[in-house]
This record gives sequence, structure tokens and C-alpha cells, in this order.
Amino acid sequence: MLLSESTMKVVTQRNDLKGWISQGDHLSQSKPTWSPESSRFALADSMGNIHIWDLNHRDRSQTIPYTGTPAMPLISYLAWSPDGKYLAHGQVSAQDQSYSGRLQIIEITNGNSSEQYMGLHGRVTSLDWSPDSRYLAVGSNEGDVQIWDNKAPDKPRYTYSSDKSGRDGAKLRWSPDGKQLAITSDYGHIVLWSPFTNKRADLEPKSPSSLSDLAWSSNGKYLAALGDDGITFWDLVHSTPTFVPYVNILAVRWQDDNRQVIIVDQYNNTSTLARPDDSSEK
Repeated sequence: MLLSESTMKVVTQRNDLKGWISQGDHLSQSKPTWSPESSRFALADSMGNIHIWDLNHRDRSQTIPYTGTPAMPLISYLAWSPDGKYLAHGQVSAQDQSYSGRLQIIEITNGNSSEQYMGLHGRVTSLDWSPDSRYLAVGSNEGDVQIWDNKAPDKPRYTYSSDKSGRDGAKLRWSPDGKQLAITSDYGHIVLWSPFTNKRADLEPKSPSSLSDLAWSSNGKYLAALGDDGITFWDLVHSTPTFVPYVNILAVRWQDDNRQVIIVDQYNNTSTLARPDDSSEK
């Protein structure tokens, strides 16, 4: 799935949506989120309504109206659960930068949603579902992280606070086994947090730049961190980083062999890059 998500018409620039979306949709600054089977993608408009397009029929298949408050232009963050049943929708006011943001968890089949006040110190900047679709991790622009339990969504189940955050806030990625979160911090730092045991480990940066994307290998042994000036590959077994200079990259994802990553540049071109310490081990 990681391969198809990155290579199958990954839409990271709004111009790539021409021919799919009409000018009247008033899309927010959200990026598309893909369904697990990569046949549908979702985007939110500036008023918080979510639109789902079907690649097989090249048409909009569903619109889920925004039911929360306040009614103001929104910037949205979306995340599709791995089981395909839910969309997480984090909202930030496009006008009021002090607005702390809200969260909706939407059931795709019927469009039902629950609105929850986040209570984060800052605005929502990142969402990521655990591999079993039970837990939703939410990051803020001030580095705080909350984990919501989809089976008991009254309040966050686990919380993590940091006095440091990157330029664009905390970015999050669950490990393949669902036991750890990789969290970006300031100047290239990464924290590996185990919310269920509250243990943490700090990965010191190889290159001190703001991080915009993270990707775990499927075996959980390697982590790729995308910065302004390149990609840092972490061997998590030996806690050793290797830095590879690279510019103008928007996203990074591992291939299934755990030996190469797919990188997506600013023009949506894709290419592969071998892990610097590549060996025959998989």
C-alpha cells in the first residue's frame, strides 16, 4: 500500500486536481488523503465540508457536510483510517490564528461524526491513525500530542507535551506494530514515544533542519526523516543516522523490501533512493 499511495497520482499540489474538481468547490489548503486501497481520495473545502472522489469512476462519490461550529473558513487536516471506515478531520481557522482547532471522527458509510474540542496548546498540525485503526494521534503546532481511542472518544487517552516543536508543528507517524509514535521536534530532533508505557527515546539530528515528513520501514527497523536539505535514515536497532543531501522533496515512503524509499519531488515526479547502509537483510 505504501508504494501505491506514493506513486499512484499522489496529489500534493492543487494544480494536480484540475479535471477532477470544479472551481466552485472552494478547497481549503488541505492535502488529499487516500483510502487504504488507493482508489478514492478525500479533500475538505474552506467551510469544512469533505468531498470524496472515486478514481475508478473519475467523479465525486460522496460529500460529508461539516456540522461543527464555528462557521468560518477552515484549513483542514485529514487522515483515512487503515481499515477504510473512518476519516479524521482536524480543523484550524484560516482567519483566527489563536483558534485552537477541533476534531471530527467521521464514519464513511453514513457520514455520522462526533465533534470534540481538542484542548491542545495550539493548533492541529498532524493526524495519524494506528495500524489497527483504533487510536488517532493528533499533533499541534506547539509540539503537544494527544492520542484518542476510537472506542472511547470522550477525551484523549494519552498525552505528550514538548517544549520544542518544528517550524510547522509536530509531525507524527505510528510504527508498523502500533506501539510507538515518531514525533518531530525542533531542528531535526525526533522523539520515539511509547504511549502505552510512557517511555521515550530521543534521536539527535544528523542535520539540524525542520522536518516535514517521516516514514517507517515495514519491519520497524528503519526511519526516514525528510528535512529541508535532505533525508536522514535512522537504523533504529543501532541508533545510528545517515544523512543524504537532497532538496525540493515533498514526501518519502518506503518500498516493501525495506531497502529503498520512494521520494516525491515538487513536480510530483517519483524516484527511488537506496538506504545508505543497504544490505541483504530485509
